[in-house]
Amino acid sequence: MISGGSKVFRYIFCAAAFVSALPSLGVGNEIEGFRLGMTTDQITKLATEKGYSFSDAIKSGPNWTTYILLKDGPVISFCDNVLGSVTRTDKSNLHEFVHLTDRWKRELGAPDETAASQTYSLGVPISRLEHKWKRQDNVKQDISLSQSGINDLQLSYGYSYIEHSCVPTASTPPSHRSRQVKRKRRLR
Repeated sequence: MISGGSKVFRYIFCAAAFVSALPSLGVGNEIEGFRLGMTTDQITKLATEKGYSFSDAIKSGPNWTTYILLKDGPVISFCDNVLGSVTRTDKSNLHEFVHLTDRWKRELGAPDETAASQTYSLGVPISRLEHKWKRQDNVKQDISLSQSGINDLQLSYGYSYIEHSCVPTASTPPSHRSRQVKRKRRLR
């Protein structure tokens, strides 16, 4: 029979182990050393050191390219030769999502955007809850919890630049924005 003190100690130990296993997700702009602003050469070197290999390039416009780092790595996107977005997705649970969301709310304030959605693919529901913060340093920080059908919950978190040369902004002259939109339409 376990004494009350031993039981309490076991609960504290288990809670400490759970919290220490959570990813370190403070206010930042990097995941696993992949930091916004790094060049493709720096990313290639770091990915090789970590044992990741690159998926085929996924083009989303003339200068925006995304790669999935295979062997459980993050998803990275480049604007020209500069890392503009890094996202990580892992199996998770509601407890971790709430813990990290609460932590980010304490550090960043209330999210600038919150969205809940449910779509269907071949009759299977795909549900998603997402929070986004637009920080003063031109970085968007987001976290989401999603589930497809009865599969495990997926926690995604990431960082990306809000304004960069691959996306038209409010400061982009209207004539240039319309050229970019026309170019995107032709690519589809």
